[in-house]
Amino acid sequence: MTTPLGSAHRSRSDIAIVGMACMFPNSPDLRRYWENIIRRVDCIREIPNQRWDTNTFFDEDRFARDKVYSKWGGFLDAIRFDPMKWKIPPASLLSIDPIQLLSLEVAAQAFEDAGYDKKEFPRERTGVIFACAGSHDVGGDYAFRTMLQHYLPRVKDLTPELQQKITDDINASLPEWSEDSFPGFLMNVIAGRIANRFDLGGPNYVVDAACAASLAALHAAIGQLRLGTVDAMLVGASDGTNNPFCYMSFAKTHALSPRGRSRPFDNSADGIALGEGIASILIRRLEDAERDGDKIYAVIKGIGASSDGRNRSMTAPHPPGQILAMKRAYEDAEVPAATVSLVEAHGTGTAVGDSTEITSLHTLFSQATKDEQYAAVGSVKSQIGHTKTCAGLASLVKTTLALKHQVLPPTINVETPNENVDFRHSPFFINTETRPWFEELGDHPRRAGVSAFGFGGTNFHVVMEEYVGQGVSQFHLDLSPRAAEVFLWQRPTRNSLVDDVLALATRLNDAATTDLAQLARSVRYDEAQRTDGAMNCRLAIVSTTVDELRSRLTKAIEQLATKSEVQDPTGIYYSEAAPIAADKVAFLYPGQGSQSVNMLRDLVVVSRWAQDLFTQANRELNDFFPIALTRMVYPPPAFSAEEDEERKQRLNDTQVAQPALGLVELFATELLKRYGITPGGVAGHSYGEYVALAAAGSLTPEALLTVSAHRGKVAAAAGETCPGAMAAVQAGAEQTRQALSEIQAEVHLANLNAPDQTVIAGAEDAVVQAVAQLNAMGLKAKRIPVTAAFHTPLLATAAQPLSVVLKRTPVREPSLPVYSNTLADRYPTDAAQVRELLQRHILEPVRFEEEIRRMRADGYELFIEVGPGRVLSGLVGRILADKPAKVLSLDASGRDGVTQFAHLLSQLAVLGLPVDLEPWFADRGLKAISSADFLVQVVQSSQPKKSDWILSVHGAKPVTPLPARKGAPGDGLRAKFGGKNGTAVAQNGTHRSETPVP
Repeated sequence: MTTPLGSAHRSRSDIAIVGMACMFPNSPDLRRYWENIIRRVDCIREIPNQRWDTNTFFDEDRFARDKVYSKWGGFLDAIRFDPMKWKIPPASLLSIDPIQLLSLEVAAQAFEDAGYDKKEFPRERTGVIFACAGSHDVGGDYAFRTMLQHYLPRVKDLTPELQQKITDDINASLPEWSEDSFPGFLMNVIAGRIANRFDLGGPNYVVDAACAASLAALHAAIGQLRLGTVDAMLVGASDGTNNPFCYMSFAKTHALSPRGRSRPFDNSADGIALGEGIASILIRRLEDAERDGDKIYAVIKGIGASSDGRNRSMTAPHPPGQILAMKRAYEDAEVPAATVSLVEAHGTGTAVGDSTEITSLHTLFSQATKDEQYAAVGSVKSQIGHTKTCAGLASLVKTTLALKHQVLPPTINVETPNENVDFRHSPFFINTETRPWFEELGDHPRRAGVSAFGFGGTNFHVVMEEYVGQGVSQFHLDLSPRAAEVFLWQRPTRNSLVDDVLALATRLNDAATTDLAQLARSVRYDEAQRTDGAMNCRLAIVSTTVDELRSRLTKAIEQLATKSEVQDPTGIYYSEAAPIAADKVAFLYPGQGSQSVNMLRDLVVVSRWAQDLFTQANRELNDFFPIALTRMVYPPPAFSAEEDEERKQRLNDTQVAQPALGLVELFATELLKRYGITPGGVAGHSYGEYVALAAAGSLTPEALLTVSAHRGKVAAAAGETCPGAMAAVQAGAEQTRQALSEIQAEVHLANLNAPDQTVIAGAEDAVVQAVAQLNAMGLKAKRIPVTAAFHTPLLATAAQPLSVVLKRTPVREPSLPVYSNTLADRYPTDAAQVRELLQRHILEPVRFEEEIRRMRADGYELFIEVGPGRVLSGLVGRILADKPAKVLSLDASGRDGVTQFAHLLSQLAVLGLPVDLEPWFADRGLKAISSADFLVQVVQSSQPKKSDWILSVHGAKPVTPLPARKGAPGDGLRAKFGGKNGTAVAQNGTHRSETPVP
């Protein structure tokens, strides 16, 4: 695995990220960090009481002497730390700054994440570079202890006795000097301690470039790798300095937000919120990582650095310096800046800093392209605050996960974009929502840029790219959070089911806290081990929290005591009825009018497999639209009613709406298929019939998208040459027909939807007149926002060009029953007849009510609306009111998409369909372990060991009190030499220290 020193290396070798770990505010690990980002969690809070007393320092007056005007920030939580694991004498912890030990833990997690805890790696040629700055709390405490005796005598009128008492009282709360004190607060020992504990032979040191420090560390590490002097580098950063001194420093430069929130790129941005963080990444040359089978998160293509030179200020941002760093980065990466579609900016939330940075980005990117709003820009500081020396890695870890998950992460606290930046005519848009990341810029992998700038005029920019190689290194990872989890039990009898659910509820009550996702996975594991035969009794519970699960388990047990069926829409479903046969399931596809901006977005975000489908659609329809279809379905966020309306109108355009619906409904069909749900028959409403034919294999996905775009185009053209209109009437077909005959309206029945809804269509003047007259008669009628009279003879001008398209479209025999709007019966199986019926479809009425009644008569018991909205679900429910059937939908207003999907899967499983939950848990890093064993582990892990300490950035305390120390430090000291790497182990009663020997 080692590379001989002096062997040739390409000066611009790509660098692979093979391991990562982090701790950030409200984010104890990598998974939680990504979950918080995706869920738009604001991790800023008031300064905790155990940190420091804000009453002493806080004053709203930003000019008050020796006061700070902000009392909010992002803070690292305490962890349990076992010093014996690291062979550190427990008493030494009182002299070691916790940031060293927390950094050691994060470094260990990065090695473990890379798999290096289980396999050999080139230790002798692995180095450590950490970013850190100044002194943390322990160093400050020692400095104060030392200087107290220097300054206290300057206080007038203090007697020696009172001076000694003050000294003793203050020193009682400060750490005592020991052999461990000096190395314990030296920041360079962060890297040294990691190299020591992991027996690394490469260089170890720390760097400081202020808020750009962690990218400076990365810059140095990449240089080592490219020189060939090392084979792996651990790059890290540590910052836990949210103490009064840090707040005072930033307050007196007027950099803090008085509201305590970072609002990058928002017009009301007024400063930064301070944060804390520790992060580590393990990097290698790409070719080495691939050769050795390392998993690869993402690739670093290039990095650039610059100084501002003779700028007007040591702290003010300087565009030429920023541009120079970025230019060097893209030259190093050998890729154009215009191929980047995500920029994780420095974005501190200061008005001047943000507008300056966007100006710098615009200057560089606009040199390569005039395209507008194609690259998302954001800053994680909006969620965790400015983590100072760790800020660059906070951004880089976020961006790495975005590349890996193919998701554009959100930036929060942006309501109105900075008015000094013309974002609408910029290459960039502020991404405030979690969005799927489609590659729309060309035939290359997704790329991103990461910036970090620091006081003193230091600038860094990193160019990153998703890893698209093959083999072991192309690993699958899904850390995206699920808004809810699914719990499913199937048993032969109700009593056996109740017993098992009660057992889980009991064990869960013994576990104070647990991981909901892992528990759901464990219940799934339990079910897979069962061999009970017939599963007559089926229970499903959907929960968003552990407490909610406890409550629903209890409620379910109570209900099962008396009920044989439960349909509780909050998330409890149970049935003992005979299972519905798979061939009695019908998929229904909604047509134009059901589309909406961002339809089914939540599900697309967590379905990485769907990227190929959407990318292929963009390529297939590239000649039809000036921008990618996915950009119109999932557009950049809108910041005004005007922008929102623009996005809606663009999607509602007939020639966009139809292929957009086709694409999203193809995705929905494949999604259900992956969970084991397939139809026994299909139908669609109006345009939705085309998707139904594709679901039945009569049209290929490519043919569907192409014919949809053509159909929308010719329909839109027909609407221009022969403008039409449509209106919905709250009455059945016969009643509507009779009313129209009475008023002699020259309109047509276009959609016979339900017993209480009929759609009429015709020339615009005729429809306007009919609506007015029908309302006057007491029949409620309302215009539908379309520009053509679909399903009437008025679309004859569209029928001819559509016929030409259909003739050259490959049509195959359907593989399962497809029901026709035109016939209100099954499609013929002959491909030529299918094509002929499609030609009639645009001109003749949609007989949806008759069609659904025929499907019910043919034996379909369950109808699933496969697409956005619930329009068809409502219609079917009313159509079959006299012949009840189950009607479910993939989408639901007021509920996020993933939670609704969890409810749908639960309902389908309880109905007896073969729901496969494995895709729900795949690649999420969840263990295959029984729920009983998992909850036992939870209880055991919640019990601290005697050797555990509670460790936070501001101090450490043992779970079990230490025995009293005998004598003062140094009494009876005896050194034992021979420790590893020249370490001398000093012992003094119960105190042992590790003292470096010169």
